[in-house]
Amino acid sequence: MSLARVLVIAVFVGAGVLAGAAPRAPDPRLGEVAPLFREFSPSLDRFGVITEASLPGGYGLVVVQAMTPDEKVDRSLKGDDFFRQEAYGVFVFDGDGRVHMKVDIFPSQAWHDGWIDILKAGDEGCVVRYFGDTYGQDFGTRKYFYDLDGRRVLSSVVHYGFNVTDMVQVGPAIHFLLDDARERWDLGSMLLRLDSVGRLADSTAYSITESILGRPIPAISRMVANGGALLLQTKVDAPAGEFLAVPGPTHPSGVYDMSSTPPRLHEIPIPDVQTFCDYRPRLTEWLGGRESIRGLEANMGAFQYADELIWFGTSFYDGEGTTGVGAVGYFDTNARSFHIVYDAVLADWSCTALLLEQDALWVGLANQPEGAQRPGGLARYDRRSGAFEHYDIPAIVHVIRRYGRTL
Repeated sequence: MSLARVLVIAVFVGAGVLAGAAPRAPDPRLGEVAPLFREFSPSLDRFGVITEASLPGGYGLVVVQAMTPDEKVDRSLKGDDFFRQEAYGVFVFDGDGRVHMKVDIFPSQAWHDGWIDILKAGDEGCVVRYFGDTYGQDFGTRKYFYDLDGRRVLSSVVHYGFNVTDMVQVGPAIHFLLDDARERWDLGSMLLRLDSVGRLADSTAYSITESILGRPIPAISRMVANGGALLLQTKVDAPAGEFLAVPGPTHPSGVYDMSSTPPRLHEIPIPDVQTFCDYRPRLTEWLGGRESIRGLEANMGAFQYADELIWFGTSFYDGEGTTGVGAVGYFDTNARSFHIVYDAVLADWSCTALLLEQDALWVGLANQPEGAQRPGGLARYDRRSGAFEHYDIPAIVHVIRRYGRTL
C-alpha cells in the first residue's frame, strides 16, 4: 500500500482572544446573594453568575459560583472543609433582581473546575446537573421541589448516573457494561445482565454483578463474547487499587475469563530488562544503563477479536520512573495464553488504535509521557512474513477503518 492510499484526517481546534472588550458592569444580584454565601462559608468573597433560566410569574432561576480569593485560601484544610472554600448556589430572583428564595448552596467537588447546567426550570421545581468542566466527572444531578409562593424548598434529591460503555449478547442474555462517571480516574465497573430481549420491560429480568470472588470488579474497557463465555478487558489507566490482588510493582492488565470457576484474570506479560535494552537501546543509554531500568509495565491497548484470538497492541506510561516496550500480540482464548511480538518499529510507542485484516494488522502509535500524547504514526504488521512497516503520520491515530483501498 502506498502512502497516497493512507488517508489521515486531523482536526485542530484553536482558541482566540477577544481584545478591546469593555468591562461589564457588576451584576447587582451578586450583592443580594453574598451574605447567604458567607453564612455558608465566611471566606467566600468573589461571585459570578454561571447560568440562568426564566420561571413563570416573572421570576428567574440563577446559578452563582462563589470563590475564596487565592491569597485567602486555607490549604491546610482537608476534604469537605477545603472544598467549602468554593461553592455553588441556586437562587430564585424576582423581576426586580432581588432574592425571592434560596434553593440550595453546596460545596465544590473539583477545585476551580466545575460547571452547572439547568436541565429543567418550572414553577414547582427545577433540575440542575453539576459536572467537572475539564474531565466531565458526574458530581450529581440535583432535583428540587419548591413552593414559589411560600418561598420554601419542599424536598430535594441528588442522584448519580452510570454510563453504558459496551454491550454484548451471550446466548439469549444481553450484558451491559456500566462505568461510574463521578470520578476522573476509572472506578470499578458494574455488569448489568438482561435475561432476554423479550423481557426488556420486565424489571425482574435484570441482575447486577458488582464483585468477583468478593472483590469489586476493576475498571473494564470492553467485553468480548466467546461462545458461551464472557471475556472482560481491564482498562489501561485504572489505578492499581481497583484491580484484583496480583503481585507486582505495576497494576495488572489483561483478559478476564468469566467461563472459568472461579473467574480468572490472565495478566499480560511485562517485558523484562533485557527486552527493554534490546529494543530501546538509546533510552537505555540515556537512563544510565540496564542497572537503571525499573518500573516496567505493559497494558492492553486497543484490541480486536477474531477466530478465537484477541489481537491487541500494548500500551504503557512513559514517564516519572515508569516505562515499557511497545508490542503487538494476541490472547488465545482456547489455550488461555498470550503471544507477544516485539519490534523496533513499535518499541517506543503505545497502541492507540487497531485494525485486523486477513493479511495484516494495522496499529496506531503514540507516546504517553507526563503531559500530552505525542503521535508515533501508523505501523503495519504482515501476518505472514512477520515484517513491520512504518508510516509517518503527524497526528495521533484514534480509529482505523478501511474504505476500499484507503485507510
